Amino acid sequence: MSPSRPRLLPPLTLRLHHLRGGATWLSFGALLSLLIIISVLILLPLRAQQRATMADLRETVVARATLIQSRLNEVSYQVQIQREAAEALLEPHTPLPPSPLSAYLGSSDGAPGLSLALVPSELVPARVGNLVLNASAASPDLQRETQMALWLFPLHRAALRTTPDLAWVYYLSAGPLYAVSPWVPVRELHDRSAGGQPGFLLRPNNDDLLTRAAPARNPGRAAFWTQPYVDPASQQLLVSHGAPVYEGRHFRGMVGADLRLGFLQQALDTRHLSGGRLLLVRSPTASLAEARLIAGSNQRINPRIAPTLAMQLGLNAGELDDKLAQSGEFRHSGTRELIAVPIPDAGWWLVYEVPSGRIMLSVLEQLQPAAMVVAVLLLLLVFTYHRLHRSTLALQRLAMRDPLTGAFNRRALFEAMERERARYRRGGHLYGLIMADIDFFKQVNDLYGHAAGDEVLRVITRVLQTDLRDTDLLARVGGEEFVILLPHSDPATALATAERLRHQVEQTVVQSGDNTIQVTISLGVTVPAYAGEEIDLTYQRADVALYSAKFSGRNCSKCFFMHE
Repeated sequence: MSPSRPRLLPPLTLRLHHLRGGATWLSFGALLSLLIIISVLILLPLRAQQRATMADLRETVVARATLIQSRLNEVSYQVQIQREAAEALLEPHTPLPPSPLSAYLGSSDGAPGLSLALVPSELVPARVGNLVLNASAASPDLQRETQMALWLFPLHRAALRTTPDLAWVYYLSAGPLYAVSPWVPVRELHDRSAGGQPGFLLRPNNDDLLTRAAPARNPGRAAFWTQPYVDPASQQLLVSHGAPVYEGRHFRGMVGADLRLGFLQQALDTRHLSGGRLLLVRSPTASLAEARLIAGSNQRINPRIAPTLAMQLGLNAGELDDKLAQSGEFRHSGTRELIAVPIPDAGWWLVYEVPSGRIMLSVLEQLQPAAMVVAVLLLLLVFTYHRLHRSTLALQRLAMRDPLTGAFNRRALFEAMERERARYRRGGHLYGLIMADIDFFKQVNDLYGHAAGDEVLRVITRVLQTDLRDTDLLARVGGEEFVILLPHSDPATALATAERLRHQVEQTVVQSGDNTIQVTISLGVTVPAYAGEEIDLTYQRADVALYSAKFSGRNCSKCFFMHE
């Protein structure tokens, strides 16, 4: 009697079984099948991890480009404020009162022209900058322009405090007038000048700021960035941003600021990348074929003889544009991966070059621990799935929630603020931020005990949460301090929400044992000043507004909006 055929085997396997003599061939087939399954199980996570690694690298490079862009945006914002103020002060047929600094204009130690040489000694520590007027007799228009320049000094002070990387802030007139901050003695300015121009405004390669601002070269009155250059005095790498100033239709001069580029060392640091190098380049056109190097990872560049990007990467111009045609995406080039992210305001690009082998080594390093325990995890997966699932949910809640009140914590708040900041940049959807603090909370703990204080925190959390929208986020960020994130909210809506919450808390009675407790809250309200503003700056403004509410007697709401 012949042995029965295994009916579950496919016909092809049975045919091979007869041809090769039974068990040996079936064992080989089973081994081959097992090898294929193992190969698939290895290759699939390998490819997935490789894609994830490259996505992480891309996000890191984009974040570095965003860091640089945000710093440039700060400078653009400061220059734009000065330009608007200057043109408002020069508005035709509008009276311009004299600046209090006018009384201190005079000659200085035989230096030509007038400057702020007569500032009394008690005001010297507080002076911001200097103004130089190289004219023996000033026309009415020049006198008006001089007053305007003097009124700009408070904005100079604010710009230098807000953006510490600024080297100079200035107004440069088309006439014999200029104002510069921080303070520089007039004799030092003239000693470092040539042809009547202050030395701090001399640019390599005859890059004349007034020429770039004048109508002949800039009929559209656009703000502009210079190419980076080395400051002759400090030997620091700088870049200048300027904007023309008009009185009606008449060109009067320009406002500008010089930014130190030392912060690029942090932006171009590759320690948190998989090796490779970051290159910051400047291109006069949308093409990278003519791009020249500004700075690089662990690389000092002389702007006068900066190499081209094509030279650095060993590619010709055609290959360069082909490889980096899709900005923001990795492209393979030989044994390396390339990605270019634009920084459009200044015509810059951030280029990242990394060997393909480095990425693969990083992937293998990340997968090695998983490969060692994968067999054990597969055996335990069925038995531990439900418990692991519950534990993961509990850990996620603990990681994102305050255990006492159930409100979100600081980490969850900042992640949500980053998402709202990105949404604001993409679609222009403004968001509001409210910082609230329970007034005299320490007295609650001292009079009624910490258990009563905890109950107050829980009740206030419920009251605040009840009066918020489903899309709003309430976070406890300190002992008695809460922050409320309001997506899609303008300043008026944010302030109205703060007042509504304040009234709700004021009317709330907390019962703790035999004690009846009532508390009030103070609130600070703000919104981002512009779409690219860092969340730390928005958070700090809300904190300043909260302090204003505290100093105003508590149990009130105060706002801090940059446009006011």
